[in-house]
Amino acid sequence: MEKSYSRVAIILFVVFVAGTLAGQTTTDVPLTVSFSAPESAPSLHEPVYIDVTIQNRSAQTIEVDLGIKRKANFQFIIETPGGVTVRPPRLISSGIGPLSRIPVGSGQTYQQRLLLNEWFQFDLPGDYSVKATLLATVRSVEGATLKKEWSGQIPLWVQPRNEDRLRSICQDLVEAAVNPHDSRIARDAAFALSYIVDPVAVPYLEQVLKESYFGKELAIQGLGRISNAEAVRVLRSAMADADAELKMLIQRELMRARNTDH
Repeated sequence: MEKSYSRVAIILFVVFVAGTLAGQTTTDVPLTVSFSAPESAPSLHEPVYIDVTIQNRSAQTIEVDLGIKRKANFQFIIETPGGVTVRPPRLISSGIGPLSRIPVGSGQTYQQRLLLNEWFQFDLPGDYSVKATLLATVRSVEGATLKKEWSGQIPLWVQPRNEDRLRSICQDLVEAAVNPHDSRIARDAAFALSYIVDPVAVPYLEQVLKESYFGKELAIQGLGRISNAEAVRVLRSAMADADAELKMLIQRELMRARNTDH
C-alpha cells in the first residue's frame, strides 16, 4: 500500500482557519481545518482522494462530529470541464458505521482520507474545481456546542485515460486488499478498487473476490458498477461458491447489469 501512496506525495493544501467555540469559560478553541488533493492530476477513472486535516490549537480537548461513518457531514460542489456545476447529495446520514464524533486533544491533529469518487464519478478529462465543505458540530470539554462550517477550494486536472497507470494502481490496491493481517488496510484498498469504473479493473476485482477475506462484498459491488460482459461473467461464476449473503449481493448486482446498457 505504501507504494501506491508514494506516487501521490505532492500535496496541495488549501487551509481555512476556523472560528472559535465559546465554552463556559472565556477560553477560545481555535481549529484549523485543511483540505488537500494528494494527487492533483489523476488520470481518468483512477481513485480521486481528498485529505482532511483537523488541528486543535487550543489547551483543551474538543469533539468534532463528522457524521455517520465519518462522512455524512462532508459535502462537495464540483465545477466540471464543461462549466456545469454539480452538487452531489451528502451521503446517508443514518446507519451503522464508525463513531462520528472525533476527539482531538490539545495540540493534536486528526487526519482522514476521503474517496471523492464515492460522491462523484469523474468521467471526463479536463479541469475541475472542487469546493469541499465540512458541516460539523463542535463540542468543548465544558459541554458547549457550536455548529461550524469550513470550506476549501481544490483544483483538479483529470488527465486522459492511461491504461498502464490504471493497471499499476489496480495492482497496488489488490496487493493491499488480499492482505489477511490488516482488515482496515484491506477494506480501504478493496473500497478504492471498487470505484475504478473501468474494464481494466475487472480481473483485479475478480482476484479480490477470490482471495480477499475482507473485501469480497466490495469487489462484487465494483463489478456491478462496471457491469460489462466480463464483469457479469465473473459475477455469475462466483455464484457457485458464494454463501447465502454473497449470493444475494451478486444477484442484486446482476440485476443492475441487466438494467444497464453497454
